[in-house]
Amino acid sequence: MNKWQNIWQNKRKDFEMSNDFFENYKKLKKANGFDVLVEDGYYEGLYNDFIQTFDVINEHCANISSVYEVGCGSGVNLYILQKVFNLNRLKGGGL
Repeated sequence: MNKWQNIWQNKRKDFEMSNDFFENYKKLKKANGFDVLVEDGYYEGLYNDFIQTFDVINEHCANISSVYEVGCGSGVNLYILQKVFNLNRLKGGGL
């Protein structure tokens, strides 16, 4: 088994969610393997990129009421959509 597979298999899959949105966001990103850099600026950049992308999509596809994300991993993007954009009809899965 290569080193990456060993690291991935030993990743923590369970953790406590808190009332701190950004801490939960970082935990979910880390669960997806985005833990190379652990500084808040790294996660803030990823978060801001997602917000900008969704804002553009939302601008051109008004009244989005549901989202299905293929390959959602830990569900971090769905978490943002629920908490920031108040979308509640969310699903995720793989092919």
